[in-house]
Amino acid sequence: MLGWCSLLLALAGLLSLGSAFSRECSEVKARTCRDCIKSASSCAWCQKPNFTGLGEPNSAHCDTWEQLVRKGCTLGDIVDPKSLAEPQEDQGQVAVFTVTFRRTQATPVNLYFLLATSDSMRSLANVHALGRDLPRALEDITASGHIGETQGRCSLWLCPSQEEIGWRNVTRLLVFATDRAFPSAGTRNNPSAGLTPRDGHCHLKDNMYNTSDESDSPSLGQLARSLAEQNIQAVFAVTRRALSTYENFPEVVPKSAVGELSSNSSNLGPLLKDAYNKLSSRVVLSHGTLPDTLKVTYDSFCSDGASLTDRPTGDCDGVQINVPVTFQVKVTATECIEQSFDIRVLGFTDTVTVQVLPQCECRCRDQRQNQGLCGGKGSMECGICRCEAGYIGKSCECQTQGRSSQELEGSCRKDNSSAVCSGLGDCVCGQCLCHSSDIPNKLIYGRYCECDNVNCERYDGQVCGGPGRGRCDCGRCLCKKGFEGSACQCKSSTEGCLNARRVECSGRGRCRCNTCECDAGYQPPLCKECPGCPSPCAQHVSCAECLKFGSGPFEKNCSAACAHLKPLTLVGTHKACRERDSQGCWMTYTLRQRDGRDNYEIQVEEARECASGTTSLSGIPVGVCVLIVIFVVVITVVLIHLCSPQASKGFKKEEAQVPS
Repeated sequence: MLGWCSLLLALAGLLSLGSAFSRECSEVKARTCRDCIKSASSCAWCQKPNFTGLGEPNSAHCDTWEQLVRKGCTLGDIVDPKSLAEPQEDQGQVAVFTVTFRRTQATPVNLYFLLATSDSMRSLANVHALGRDLPRALEDITASGHIGETQGRCSLWLCPSQEEIGWRNVTRLLVFATDRAFPSAGTRNNPSAGLTPRDGHCHLKDNMYNTSDESDSPSLGQLARSLAEQNIQAVFAVTRRALSTYENFPEVVPKSAVGELSSNSSNLGPLLKDAYNKLSSRVVLSHGTLPDTLKVTYDSFCSDGASLTDRPTGDCDGVQINVPVTFQVKVTATECIEQSFDIRVLGFTDTVTVQVLPQCECRCRDQRQNQGLCGGKGSMECGICRCEAGYIGKSCECQTQGRSSQELEGSCRKDNSSAVCSGLGDCVCGQCLCHSSDIPNKLIYGRYCECDNVNCERYDGQVCGGPGRGRCDCGRCLCKKGFEGSACQCKSSTEGCLNARRVECSGRGRCRCNTCECDAGYQPPLCKECPGCPSPCAQHVSCAECLKFGSGPFEKNCSAACAHLKPLTLVGTHKACRERDSQGCWMTYTLRQRDGRDNYEIQVEEARECASGTTSLSGIPVGVCVLIVIFVVVITVVLIHLCSPQASKGFKKEEAQVPS
């Protein structure tokens, strides 16, 4: 029996609300005392006025006892309503109460005998007399019983109705004797059979089950649920040929036992007595259906020294008569709603009703004398200001001037998808007041509290290589003199980046951590070559023409346009070029890149190949020279003839002799 079976137990006080106890209260960011104590059972609230400093939010009032005391909150200022288990006068443990069970001698039993037989079993002599002899087989038990026998197809169903079965309000024991395998639900539920699923009702007539030809068999789950709901202990007495289908029932059906029934049923009495003793020596503490807002777990402390913790039921086996066993019941509520549930020992009729009465409001002392701390625009409650309409702020110092809270908060968001003050500050009058961090030496800052001094790259396990190398500023390391790199991991040096002319990265990159980071296309280690870059030949063809031949697009401003080109030296790698000039002639020249970008040395060959196939010397084509010579010869001959009289006479004589 239960040690206090008729007791109405009241849970007064706050039961553990919210998430796991281990969660840091500071992560909750509770703005009020009520939100704080609801967040976790380990959280308390400091009602001391001016407890928070500059830059600290009101949520700093919420923390564990230890942290609040460490921050300077006196014990008298800490609000921490705890869960209490109060069985009438005695106060129990926080959110835990104890149930003690003691097994007694000669417990009244109401026995119901259900017989489901095949034809061979029906031929057993005096089967009804066997049922009447059952109480005599259990001399220690006061029992009343019934015998029922299913007809036709066997379909076991336990009747929960007290009116139909006649259950009394004592220990209920059902004995089911059969030589048949247990018929699973659905095995007979098919259109051709015309059977319907079980409806959960008894369908007894004259102690006989009368719908076996109309309804399908119950499922094992239905059977287990019906037994548990009516607090019935079951004994399955099964012959050997059917035993295999029942032997695992105790794993599914609570407070049940299975025994092998002899072929002539002669051992039914001893079987029942042995099964009842096993069932009675096992104590299972459970509860009825719970609302979603409650969680109940059990710690079992058994008489044999075994203990089980945080289980969905209390469970002790091998309990002896008059030897008490103890269970601790833990209750957790997730909402501030008055609710109740029943606790019972399976197989026994006594129950305990548990009423849960959460107290979710903080009982802070009267602080009206501190109204001046709210600037006359609000009232002091639990150490923080409750501002009048139109005023906000820790001291109600900000007047909203008709602006909505959404408008004010808009100025505290980096963009529409961001949290107010990045979730790390309070928006006061449209400006972010960043929180103080719980992490030592961490600073939160920035217009939107988006920056801190710890979230940067690390070197050697320290942010920015440690204080001796650099400091973190809003995600970027600012290195001290003598150090560089994304985490200040390198000592400043350029020795490994200098080429033969002592130019850093050949003027085509930056030296980081004594290694060249080359411009696009150029290759380390010294950024000398760019295999994928376009050829510089076409880019400098006009300069080659004007520098060597004085012609082309840059003919008039050659020195200015081609100032980046210097005469070629014999040192280094050269680039041979062959390009057409503005006159269509092929020029051949050599380029060598100097340090830097677009700086070259150039040397142009003397000769050009033009389209006629002739060659130009020093800028004058050979074909042009030949024409000039011919022209000079012709002019000379003409002048000789005109200036010589003899030649003129001879010419006229020859002209006269020519026939007309």
